[in-house]
Amino acid sequence: MVWVNTESKIYHKEGSRFYGRTKKGQYMTEADAMKAGYKAAKGKD
Repeated sequence: MVWVNTESKIYHKEGSRFYGRTKKGQYMTEADAMKAGYKAAKGKD
């Protein structure tokens, strides 16, 4: 499961400091996030 920031259209993987912590977002599978057009967070966040 990844955390999708619905405002920025970026998803964060478990272990990220933003995982589950952005004001607007939801959990979904990485495959569903990619299919919905969300992009992975760059670098190590």
